[in-house]
Amino acid sequence: MSERMYGLEQPTIAAGYPELSGELGSETITEVWNCRKEHLGDLPGLGAVYQSDIEYFNAYAWLVLKDRRIRPGRSGEVFEATLTYAPPSDYTGSGSDPVYTTWEYDSLEFDAPLEQHWNYHTKWNNHLIRIDGATEVVSLEWWNEQKGYDGIPVAYQGKFRWLSRDSDVPEGWHIHPERAATKRASSFTTGVAVITETKRSRSKNTLIANIADDFTIQTPSETFGADGVFLRGGSKMRKEGDVWVQTVSYRNSRVIDTDLYGGSGTGGGGNGLWT
Repeated sequence: MSERMYGLEQPTIAAGYPELSGELGSETITEVWNCRKEHLGDLPGLGAVYQSDIEYFNAYAWLVLKDRRIRPGRSGEVFEATLTYAPPSDYTGSGSDPVYTTWEYDSLEFDAPLEQHWNYHTKWNNHLIRIDGATEVVSLEWWNEQKGYDGIPVAYQGKFRWLSRDSDVPEGWHIHPERAATKRASSFTTGVAVITETKRSRSKNTLIANIADDFTIQTPSETFGADGVFLRGGSKMRKEGDVWVQTVSYRNSRVIDTDLYGGSGTGGGGNGLWT
């Protein structure tokens, strides 16, 4: 390794690389990079997916970094890194049709009605109103605990009812003292986990077979700890060099409308919106 590399501003691949070797389906790619010591952190880490500026080599984007050897030059300022990419240990498929899968976690943020909050209480956005002339007082404990519109005590029925905060109090009624709606907000910010699965293979048919599971209840192999159930969305496919790439997202929810989405693996089990 030449010591005339002090001026390197970023890692630079050495002449004669990348180098491809191995039998069909078990290929390896070796690269040698030169970089200054302060740029060692810019090198890919073990497990990174292979990437290249050369279109031909993108056919091997399913390979992952399995071995990384780094040694300093005589001055200690310039380092040589030898990177070896090989098939991942967890790929599926065989021979020339391996499938390499990666996952990415994200979240979808949105505003939802107060009624959809897991701890929703009726008093948040409803007044408890009382008919004029009634003197009964509904207990504070009961008012604090209500989570629905039913459950007015039998003794009070006809004298009390819930009224949306946004509605006008009808004639002959008034808001029960100290029982007005407690929140001004009409919605709250929430979100769901979204896991994106990316599969790479030189076999188009292998990936197409997965499309039958789109729009059904499916659990991805990697959930990043998210509980509940998942709805698999629609797949996208593209070609990168000789490699086919399929991406699909799974949206997480604590509840699911089984009338719309049926069961797991039914294929095209619903086209409605996730609820």
